[in-house]
Amino acid sequence: MAILLKFQKVSLFREKPFGISRVSFDIERNRKYLIHIDNPEKLNTLAGLIEGRFQKESGYIEHQEKLFIQSDRLLLGEKIYDKTPRRWLALGSEFFKFGARQRSKFGMIQKLKAKHLLDFPIYKLRGEDRIRFTLLSLCFQESGIILISELLNRDLDDTQREFLVRIIRDTSTTCCVLTSSPGWIEEELEQIREMIELKL
Repeated sequence: MAILLKFQKVSLFREKPFGISRVSFDIERNRKYLIHIDNPEKLNTLAGLIEGRFQKESGYIEHQEKLFIQSDRLLLGEKIYDKTPRRWLALGSEFFKFGARQRSKFGMIQKLKAKHLLDFPIYKLRGEDRIRFTLLSLCFQESGIILISELLNRDLDDTQREFLVRIIRDTSTTCCVLTSSPGWIEEELEQIREMIELKL
């Protein structure tokens, strides 16, 4: 298997309660991972390193050239995107691979009842619409790494929960679920046999 991302003895804020020390793991192409840290602040530090928002103090981080990492935390955040969801989600190409089959992007949009949000600028999306946009962005991603952490802490309705579980289960893209407390999704994660748990 090709390694997309390698952490070797990586440390950041080592002396702080939210710091991590000498963390090592590999993320391989087309695998699913559960990365578990009891301390949510340490989890935030690790997520920031994987996303590339934080710089390590020591150790070694290697990733494939031009590796695309999409994080639900960033998609749900307040970063300004001038594009509309229609452009962001590349709706000019209607079909994508999901669950080992070709699927219709517009079919997924209808399932989430998200058609109304397609023509607004992304920065205007709030609440439920921002969650729908984030779920669709992760669902349509076909390469790189998907990071899921913040959605586990949101109050999702049944359709959104089902959609999130399908992303984790059926995406052909490498997927990492980062959690300090799995909560409602724990039972669903246990059913995904190939998922690897890293306790840091």
